[in-house]
Amino acid sequence: MKFTSKVLAGLMSMLAVMVFSISSVFAQTGLNWDTSSVTVTGSGVAPSNAVNVVQARLLARRAAVVDAYRQLAESIKGVNVDAETTVENMMVTNDTIRTNVSAMIQGAQVVSEREIPGGGYEVTMTVPLFGVSNSVAQAVLPKPTTRVDFPKPETKVAPAPPVTTIDVKTTTTTTTTTTTTTTTDTKATVTVPTKPTKPATRPTTPPPTKPTATPPTKPVTTPTIPAVTTPTKPAVTVPTTPASSTAIGGFTGLIVDCRGLGLKPVMSPVIKNADGQAIYGHSNLDYDKVVELGMAGYTTDVSNVARAGSNPLVVKAVRLDNNNGNPVISVADANRVLLENGKSGFLGNLSVVFIR
Repeated sequence: MKFTSKVLAGLMSMLAVMVFSISSVFAQTGLNWDTSSVTVTGSGVAPSNAVNVVQARLLARRAAVVDAYRQLAESIKGVNVDAETTVENMMVTNDTIRTNVSAMIQGAQVVSEREIPGGGYEVTMTVPLFGVSNSVAQAVLPKPTTRVDFPKPETKVAPAPPVTTIDVKTTTTTTTTTTTTTTTDTKATVTVPTKPTKPATRPTTPPPTKPTATPPTKPVTTPTIPAVTTPTKPAVTVPTTPASSTAIGGFTGLIVDCRGLGLKPVMSPVIKNADGQAIYGHSNLDYDKVVELGMAGYTTDVSNVARAGSNPLVVKAVRLDNNNGNPVISVADANRVLLENGKSGFLGNLSVVFIR
C-alpha cells in the first residue's frame, strides 16, 4: 500500500490530536497569595473519532475540565499550611483531609471558558484558599481544642515608639551645579598720615599729697564648731512605668514589613519576638474567622494594605524563622504590638498584612 503525501500528513495530524487530548499545551497553574486563590487553565481537544462538531466540542471541553482538575490537585498539594507542612503531607497522614481536598477540587468554580480555533477548548477554574465552604482552609486547617489568650508584653523591655508609615525606597538624583565667580581688581586706597597738632593748653600737675598713716589691727579668729553628720537611710529606687508603655490606641491593624528577607507565604503563620516567644498564631484566634478570612494578607505592593485598615501599626521584621515562614520582630516592637492590641483588638480581627 502506497502512502501519498496527503495521507501521511493526515495520519500525522490525527496523531497530534490524540497526543493533544491527553496532555494540554496551554496548561497554566497559579497559586496567588495576593488574591488568596488557586487558579488554573486547562485545555483539551476532541478525539479523532468524534461523530460530529457538537460531540467534538463537548469532548474537548470535558478534556479541558479534567486537565484543570489535575492541575488544581497538583497546585493545592504544594500549598504551605504552616512553615513546615504542606497540604500533600497532611493528605498522606490523614484520610479525612484527603477526602476533603478531593471534594473541594471537584467543586472548583469555572470562571471562564472558550473554544480554541482548530477544535480545541480552554477552561479556567479557581479554588479560594479561604472561605467558609469549598476552600483550602476549610479542608485542611485543624481546629484547635482550646483558644489561647495573647501573651503580655515583656516587662524587661520598653515598647518601641509606634510607627504608622511604611518606608518606601526611592531613588534620589543629585544635580551638581557649578558656580563661576568673577573677580574685579580694584585699586587700593592709600592713607596719607597727617602731622599731630599741638595742644592749645598745657596740662596742669596736681600738688603732691601726704600719705595718711593707718594703725594696725589685730586679726580676730572665730572658732568653728564641727558639723554633726546624721546618718541617712539609702535611697530606694521605685520602678516606674516608662511613658512609652502607655497604649496610644486607635490602631486598625498591623503591617509587618518583611521585604528583602524571602518570606514564604503560609496559611497559618506565626509572628514571634526576638526571644522566640509567639505573639500571634492560630491558637489565639477564632477558628471560623481564620477559615473565612485567613490569618494574614500577603502582598508585594505597599499600596495594597487595605486589610490593615486606615491607621495601621507598622513594624519591621528582623529575620525569619522556621523555613522562612514566620516573621520575627524585635522584643520592643512586639511589646508595642501587644500593648496596642490590648486596647484596639486588631489582632483578633485578623487585620494583619505581610509585605514581602
